[in-house]
Amino acid sequence: HMAGNCVIGNSKVSNFCKRVENGSWVVSSFTEYVNVKYGDLIEGKPGAGWQGTRSPSFYGHWFEEWFRHFDRKQVLVVSYDELKKNEQNFLQRIVSFLGLDVNQRLIQDGTKQLITRSSQSKVILPPCDTQKRLNHGFTYSNERFFRLLEEEEGPNMEQRPFPSFELSNCEGKD
Repeated sequence: HMAGNCVIGNSKVSNFCKRVENGSWVVSSFTEYVNVKYGDLIEGKPGAGWQGTRSPSFYGHWFEEWFRHFDRKQVLVVSYDELKKNEQNFLQRIVSFLGLDVNQRLIQDGTKQLITRSSQSKVILPPCDTQKRLNHGFTYSNERFFRLLEEEEGPNMEQRPFPSFELSNCEGKD
């Protein structure tokens, strides 16, 4: 969802894009974007936090809000890491939650549709130091998120305990 903040050619281009002298747009690196959007938060500056931003990244805040309006059993929380590691299980959770009768072949085939648009600025894996800084900055919101999931049981097909967020490709790197 972070990349969605940069819309090339649209008059609503955010700080995720930078204008260069020749008038064309150049996409910032992921780390540059993180520094602009979340710099105060990840640097631990007083007053930094979700206030003043509508970032969907503050799961603790948003889920708390949704759980005020919806019965907890009506909200299935799924893990993107599970989608990457076990797509069939991920899809089965969703189909089961929605009470759909789906041909199992569709689940076995998975999405098989990949985002193939290539770009030099496409981020495959953010740098480890940037991931660690973001993880540190979002610790409070993420703890709040996990606490919410544990306090009230969700739908029976939801993972319990819900898996913690993982840093990608950063094991042993400090």
